[in-house]
Amino acid sequence: MEEKQIEKPPKNGYHQEIMDKAYKNWDKNVDGTGRGESMESWFRRLTDLQKDAVAIGKFNQQVCNGGFSQWCYNGYMAVEFDQLKQALNRLPQEEVVKKIKEILIQFEEIAQRNEWGEGSYKETEYEECMECNGSGTIYENGENIDCDCNDGQYEYEEKHMYIDELSRELRSENLDDKYYNEEEEFLKVCEEYFKKCSITDFVPDYEYKTLEKIKVKKPKVKLVGEDGNAFSIMGRVKQALRKGNWSEEEMKPIMEEMRSGDYDKLLQTAMKYCEVS
Repeated sequence: MEEKQIEKPPKNGYHQEIMDKAYKNWDKNVDGTGRGESMESWFRRLTDLQKDAVAIGKFNQQVCNGGFSQWCYNGYMAVEFDQLKQALNRLPQEEVVKKIKEILIQFEEIAQRNEWGEGSYKETEYEECMECNGSGTIYENGENIDCDCNDGQYEYEEKHMYIDELSRELRSENLDDKYYNEEEEFLKVCEEYFKKCSITDFVPDYEYKTLEKIKVKKPKVKLVGEDGNAFSIMGRVKQALRKGNWSEEEMKPIMEEMRSGDYDKLLQTAMKYCEVS
């Protein structure tokens, strides 16, 4: 195949050049500053090759800068995750690429178990009321009146994102270091691939393949503070297993096991197959 004539390689490499061209295509605000469209809208408009380059490039940049947690928190994972998996399948299947795919499989299981960092739960928190300084009364117009707080405390609901739990589990599994150990060799493979795409007539196969869903070994299910009825517990366990990509055939014996004994047996079975909180 005859190569195109190029005077010299791009200053920052072929992979980065494709990414730079993609980012120039991100619409700015009317005044020319900032981003005028969402990441998702912009990413959808890119060419297939640009999508692959950006998905791999931003994954690498974010993880190297702040770990897998930063990749999730900054929104790149939500928009580009599926494209990244497809892109990895189009790279030459060298040993380092297979290792990156294994790391991503492990990430996906952890992310699914933690609802991809998108869920949330609320807890009631208390602070000393600033209006009455915790006394419960306010001196106003020469007399003491009751403060609107609750006995000197201000009550509010604190929203916690599952991204916190996701980050903790990612750190405990040491995924960041696993990626760092492979990063250098992985980027070499990527650079050669994008160089081939840039200077020859090579066109990757962009047929999207249905990828096997990752099965979560122990999905999370919230039982504390919820309806303690046995049927309600079974329903929540089944829902958690289904979200964790367990098949109906796999869930059937678990439901039978939960029905086979008393209430304690039901709870023990739930904890056997799910991470209960």
